[in-house]
Amino acid sequence: REAYEDLIRSRLGLDKNYIEQWWSWVANAVQGDLGTTITGSRPVGDELQRRIPASFQLGAMAMFFGALIALPTGIISAVKQDSAWDYVMRSTAIAMLALPSFFLATLVIAFAARWFGYAFPNFYKDFWEDPSSNIQQVIAPAIILGFALSGTLMRLTRAQMLEVLRQDYIRTARAKGLTDRSVIISHATRNALLPVITILGLQIPVLIGGSLVLEQIFAIPGIAQYLFIAIGQREFPVII
Repeated sequence: REAYEDLIRSRLGLDKNYIEQWWSWVANAVQGDLGTTITGSRPVGDELQRRIPASFQLGAMAMFFGALIALPTGIISAVKQDSAWDYVMRSTAIAMLALPSFFLATLVIAFAARWFGYAFPNFYKDFWEDPSSNIQQVIAPAIILGFALSGTLMRLTRAQMLEVLRQDYIRTARAKGLTDRSVIISHATRNALLPVITILGLQIPVLIGGSLVLEQIFAIPGIAQYLFIAIGQREFPVII
């Protein structure tokens, strides 16, 4: 047993100091070698390459739905500041941030089965292989993940719009006789959305963290599900 443990430690590079381990991993990773699994000695890179499209599709759709929800509501909430709509939207945004995605996913699956007699597909199909089955399986977790993302984006959009609407050039545009619709769409929204788009790109870690559970619940073979499985099996090369 000791000889076998030494063999495993040698294969994983654990017989070296931390600096040598790190340098060895980085040198191999730059060349596309992300190591092999402890069980089965399968290349980690090949498995990631197979799973990345599924996670990319889920993340892209989640960002689309998040922006689709957050941008219009944030803009309207800012234009109608301190109105009933504004209070409702701000409260909804806080609820989106507070509601756990796994809880919402469980409700969606349970209510879909109870009210509509519908069950989500159990086996993942690639989009190019079976577009209908793929969309049925991915769209629900994408919307749920988009809800979680839209809470932050909605509040940021509102804050940026309020700041822009107080600028001098907005008052000048209104003084020249432009309609509120023209001022908001042509001047305020275009400038307010620049930082929002930047923050949208920084939400990728949120998408990965949220998809960790959703991919497992909806049986989507993405990299987050692979991480979840690796943690359970203590596959350290995969986790790294």
